[in-house]
Amino acid sequence: MTDPEVMAFDAQTPSTLFVAFADPPPDRDAEFNEWYDTIHGPDALANGSFTALHRFRAVGDGHRAAPYLALWEGRFTSETEAWAYIGPRAQALRESGRAGDISSVRFALMLFRAANPRGSRCEPVRAITTVQNDWRDVAGAPGAQAWWDATGLEAIDAPARWLVTSDAAGRGAGYHLAVFAHDGDAEADATSGTGGIAAAGMSPLPPYETIFGSTAGDDADDRPAPEPAPAWAMRWEPITSLRA
Repeated sequence: MTDPEVMAFDAQTPSTLFVAFADPPPDRDAEFNEWYDTIHGPDALANGSFTALHRFRAVGDGHRAAPYLALWEGRFTSETEAWAYIGPRAQALRESGRAGDISSVRFALMLFRAANPRGSRCEPVRAITTVQNDWRDVAGAPGAQAWWDATGLEAIDAPARWLVTSDAAGRGAGYHLAVFAHDGDAEADATSGTGGIAAAGMSPLPPYETIFGSTAGDDADDRPAPEPAPAWAMRWEPITSLRA
């Protein structure tokens, strides 16, 4: 496993950020991490699907739909272009036994550069904060820049600041994600700088169907569903960073 000390985020938001949340069974946690770092990550970088992989574990308070987050950097400009390239290669890996149920995908989404917030390169990355709008219902969401402004994200102090959003011609516009990379520890309040608008935790997630047809349910369990919020903020600690 790569030392998180080597993780670095560029100042410029990647053109593509494939975001994958995973929730492996507790008794397969070690297997999941080993597969991601030694098989899945290297495979997807070697076949050109992505240019970098950064993995994280949730450490913040609040709603937690999945404990693991993977951020895949790419060079695509639309979902159509991305899946035309990635789809056949992912299927080939599956047919060769390189992809299986241990992937434990809870939700994944191809997102694209919405803006380039002012920032600088962050190296090393010792923690990140993710801020999402409410992903359960994005039909009436404002544009990414308007959401950034309304949520007060400009005030968050972080060297690298990324803003990505979904492709209107793909799965639908309205899924927004801001990523803030920190060179300090992961203990700070993830909602600081959001003017009290952000709820603590990850956005609750809708049901999800993978490119292979398998499905993951919604967040319904024994807990009541969290109330909608304009933004959700979670802090994460680095696990691994790989580059092509």
